[in-house]
Amino acid sequence: MNIILLGYMGCGKTFYAKKLSKITNLPFIDLDSLIEEKEKKFINKIINENGESYFREIENNILNQVLNQKNNFIFATGGGTPCFFNNLDLLNEFGLTIYLRKKPEKLYNFLIKNKYNRPIFNSFKTIEDFFNNFNYREKFYLKSKVTIDCDNLSNIQILTKINNHYNENRFKK
Repeated sequence: MNIILLGYMGCGKTFYAKKLSKITNLPFIDLDSLIEEKEKKFINKIINENGESYFREIENNILNQVLNQKNNFIFATGGGTPCFFNNLDLLNEFGLTIYLRKKPEKLYNFLIKNKYNRPIFNSFKTIEDFFNNFNYREKFYLKSKVTIDCDNLSNIQILTKINNHYNENRFKK
């Protein structure tokens, strides 16, 4: 069974996927890293040079390859991955999708400090642009099989919840 972590940028998808990989002994796959390897460029450079549409097409192609070729892994998606093409349907079909939900205010405060790595975040002109983008994306995230509200939980509690959902679901078909 695959564990697939979804959520807005800055919610900790990659962080928790790496930690969970060590706990479960399942391999960790990061979609953004795979894209960067294939394109031999960082995500922000891909988007700046080729546009978001190009990036989303590459993302969808690599997502399809990974989900159709591999099994039993921990997968960190990009923040926008579930919102394009049929990506969310694929993710739900090929694994246990878990939305790592954080309040947009907390995410905004985190991202404002770390925006140099976030090309989509850098494109926002106003805080309203951020909230509009969050609200749009959350409609997709909420279609995950599991939602974990992370705001008042420690890292250990979040990892425990993810692992518990994995253990509850890995033998279901």
